[in-house]
Amino acid sequence: MKRRGLKRYYRNLRKANFIEKIMAGLKNGNAEYDYEHIHLDGYTLSKWKEIKVHLDVLFSRLDSFRLGRIKMPFQVWGYVCLQRHYGCQIILYVHTPNKEFDDFPMKFEDVSEIPTINRAEWIDYLEKERRKDTKSSIQPTATTNRK
Repeated sequence: MKRRGLKRYYRNLRKANFIEKIMAGLKNGNAEYDYEHIHLDGYTLSKWKEIKVHLDVLFSRLDSFRLGRIKMPFQVWGYVCLQRHYGCQIILYVHTPNKEFDDFPMKFEDVSEIPTINRAEWIDYLEKERRKDTKSSIQPTATTNRK
């Protein structure tokens, strides 16, 4: 299947309009986000080359939050979902205290530092991101849901 407009898609993927709006609210101290999120994948990602570009954008956005000098409490995380027949989804979440719900901070349970995938390109990529900034509080981790 041929996809049209990919040059424009990838050019727009790197634009930070969504992130800039959220960061402005966080810097002003008047933001209330209850699991606000954006899907960084505009179509089904099935090839490593496509996935890697989207992961690069995700880590770049996470760095923007880390370096943004935000005064209010917030949480930000990336979610990567791999499904055998549906490809890969990459999502960026932002969460703050809010009046609607008393679920801040989000508690992450069952998080593992050991990747649950065995693809060499993924492992190499995550290790490269981990080495990039070992002092950062933003660390790529793999999660598993054991229920």
